[in-house]
Amino acid sequence: MCSIINLLIIATIFRWQATLLMTVTSVFASIEFYKYFMDEKLLISIDSLQFKVVYS
Repeated sequence: MCSIINLLIIATIFRWQATLLMTVTSVFASIEFYKYFMDEKLLISIDSLQFKVVYS
């Protein structure tokens, strides 16, 4: 919830191109940090339809 509020604030301050780049980068970074620190595989495939529907 906090990250959604932060993204909305960033979107109002920056242009939409910069916000889109930051959003994509932060999603990728959070997935990589999760895999690194938890030392587990993700339970959901990034290529799955469910992931694409939820995060589109």
